[in-house]
Amino acid sequence: MTDKVVAVDTVYGVMRITLLSGQAMTVPKAVFRLHPLKVGESVREETYWQAAAKAEYEQGMQKAVRALTARERTQKELERSLQRSGYREDTIARIVGYLVERRYVDDERYANQLAQNRQRKHSARRITQTMQQKGIERSTIDSALAHVEESAQQELLDDLARKYVRRHPDISTPQERNKAIASLVRRGFDFSSAREALRKAQEDI
Repeated sequence: MTDKVVAVDTVYGVMRITLLSGQAMTVPKAVFRLHPLKVGESVREETYWQAAAKAEYEQGMQKAVRALTARERTQKELERSLQRSGYREDTIARIVGYLVERRYVDDERYANQLAQNRQRKHSARRITQTMQQKGIERSTIDSALAHVEESAQQELLDDLARKYVRRHPDISTPQERNKAIASLVRRGFDFSSAREALRKAQEDI
């Protein structure tokens, strides 16, 4: 059905075209520059996208490649980036699928590198949370965490406990000890490990 453009607005960096029928079209800015619409112009959404589909794919691919050139990203991060820019779901699936197939996007590689790079700075639980936020599947997370060295995690916990004790040398009451342990638990370590690390740190002072 032919409709008419009644408003063209930029909303969060995406072109929003309001139609006389009350419907709205969302178009990436890069695509809109190549296939513009004006207020008062007649349009059929299906026909518009038939004409703009090639440009949408090409512009979306360029955006994805630029994002990957800046830094490695997970599949979900790339999908979210394209979604925010107004690309349609089927176009996003084609772009990301192409990049995944050729391993320009590889969640397993990303997860393994993240685990190795952060194991001496963050607890395994914190690393897991970061991976989950980036949309990595649980099985991939578990596989990556299997390579995290227990010795590296213990060294990190012991170091954090020593630093806490140096900052708070007068830990004597149960309330103060619980507060110290809680600070380590918030960093992603379990209660018993945190308690033992604090005990050793106090003995070493």
